[in-house]
Amino acid sequence: MAERVYTHTTKGCFGCGEDNTYGLGLRPYKDEAGLMAEFVAQPHHQGFARVAHGGIVAAVLDEIVTTAVAVASESLVATRSLDIRYFSPLRLGRRHVVRGRLAKGDAALLEGEGEIVDEETGARIASARGTFVILTPERAARFRELKDETEDKR
Repeated sequence: MAERVYTHTTKGCFGCGEDNTYGLGLRPYKDEAGLMAEFVAQPHHQGFARVAHGGIVAAVLDEIVTTAVAVASESLVATRSLDIRYFSPLRLGRRHVVRGRLAKGDAALLEGEGEIVDEETGARIASARGTFVILTPERAARFRELKDETEDKR
């Protein structure tokens, strides 16, 4: 088995943040088609009994596809649209394989796609297809300038 090459993590990020207790805890790594990660939904991700909330499923897909598009395009990108298809409930406590990749790209708009699969059964849980915009350096700087409102309350 080849050594995994992990992409970034951002400490406080809900998707990949190592310091975000209630986040998703994704650690994307490169594979032959794009990026992969493992995801195990925790009790605080619950929607209906014993399954993850649909918004959590969407967030997992948004994180992996956005990261895959950013890595493949070597750009900072933002989600413009994301279409989610749900096939099966994502069970809490089970290991899931999450995949994302750049599907199509040009200077104006990038397209990405991804899916979540139950690692044990191979059941397809959900898929996503979205469009992404490249953030100009000026636009990216505006995100960095936003002040964390919780900083004053610590």
